[in-house]
Amino acid sequence: MGRIERDFNRAAGRYPGRIALSHNGGDVTYADLMGSSLALADEIKRMLPGGGRPVGVLLPNSVEFVRAVLAVWYSGNAVVPVSVAYPDEAVMRIADLVKTNLFICDRRGIRRLKGFRGACIPAKPEKNHRRRAPGGLDAEDPLGFTPEHAVVFLTSGTTGQSKIVGLTHDNIRCNLASARKSIPRQARARTYMCLPMCHSYGFTLQMLAALMSGGTLHIGGTYRLGTDFAGDLASSQCTSIFGVPATFRMLVDGIRRRGLESAAAKIKCVVNGASAMTQDLLDALRATFTNARICLTYGLSEASPLVTALPPELLDRKGCSIGRAVDGVDLTLLLAGGRVGAEAGSVGEILIRGGSVIERYMGSPRADAESFHDGYLKTGDIGAIDGDGCVYFRGRSKDLINRGGEKVYPCDVEKVLLRRSEIAEAAVVACPHPVLGEVPFAFVRPAEGSEVDWAKIRKWCAAHLAQHEVPVGFKAVESLPKTHTGKIRKTELAAMLASGGTGDDAGSA
Repeated sequence: MGRIERDFNRAAGRYPGRIALSHNGGDVTYADLMGSSLALADEIKRMLPGGGRPVGVLLPNSVEFVRAVLAVWYSGNAVVPVSVAYPDEAVMRIADLVKTNLFICDRRGIRRLKGFRGACIPAKPEKNHRRRAPGGLDAEDPLGFTPEHAVVFLTSGTTGQSKIVGLTHDNIRCNLASARKSIPRQARARTYMCLPMCHSYGFTLQMLAALMSGGTLHIGGTYRLGTDFAGDLASSQCTSIFGVPATFRMLVDGIRRRGLESAAAKIKCVVNGASAMTQDLLDALRATFTNARICLTYGLSEASPLVTALPPELLDRKGCSIGRAVDGVDLTLLLAGGRVGAEAGSVGEILIRGGSVIERYMGSPRADAESFHDGYLKTGDIGAIDGDGCVYFRGRSKDLINRGGEKVYPCDVEKVLLRRSEIAEAAVVACPHPVLGEVPFAFVRPAEGSEVDWAKIRKWCAAHLAQHEVPVGFKAVESLPKTHTGKIRKTELAAMLASGGTGDDAGSA
């Protein structure tokens, strides 16, 4: 079995003096990163001998985060990346779910874990840190962790219940090999990191892909910084950036506002993931990053995460397709009636299997029974396939709206709304209806400085959508609730509708 840290050793041995990590506080070479990671690994081994255990990493995007990840692997354990954006209660819940009794964190994290029964190791060496042996470790591991496990992510999936995704070193290494073939090599040379490192997309496709190939990872600001983010990118001298649609909308706006078009022209590769691209945003990216190859991808944590990729040369012909299945992934659709197939024109739930895809969830036979079909993982995402094998994302199966027996794909309605310049963001969710069961309702964030004429928006929708797809109402909001990767939390919007608390701005049809 190969291991990720050994791949890093090879990169560090080949490029010891090359800059591995660049950040506002300075640069870290491959040799320095390897040395400090091995030192931290010794501390982990003293605290948690034996290996094969989950170790929490509660750190923001930083050099310390990368060092902690490598150290956990050097110590023979599995990484559990935990977002610092989570409330304390959620952090403790994750610790309980994965049965970890050791965290690596900064001083703020140590304060947040005050009631934690286990132990904390500071990411930076501290003279006055008092070690204590971790407690509460079960005699037998109920989840089945082994030294083969590399990283653990938690996902709600389609059931809404937390499921434990345990990815092995082989899973990750298989996906990295697929990414090298599917994503332009310019993406790994000098890349700007604004995605959360704790999320599978940023963790594997950007952070690990760069470090395993001898590239430089510039740790920048977060996508929430808006125009400052554009300036930070320009000063970083990076040649590639990974992001999600929310990232790129803010970035394009910031570049235009600050007149940074010349800096944007230096970007050679732009990679989108986590959420599907819209045509208006794709056009804006091409106009802004005039010399960049744009790669559209789709994935999920259970697949390590890359599932499909659209080569830049197909953008003109395939628009906003999420591309074809990458090497090592077998993709098909679960069609109506339970039949499996991928004929041209088919629409159904995306099913996947392969070397980068988990074969089961950890500690949840119920989740396995609900989430697998004839050996395929059910992604919970709806897709359509064309004659060239390219997939088009149609939305989450749980978001599908059944309007009196007629299907409404929210993604299709949102794309039409976003073609209006006065609309910056849109989210369409199901609204309860006494006769039809449910109907589409749109939440809209107006573009800055824009006034929305709802009568015009309704006419626009009627002209570009089928009658049953036109939202029955519209609500303007200052912001939309989002996850730490920029995905809109539609469950919160749907709950608002169910409670009758929208204050509909445009009236109901």
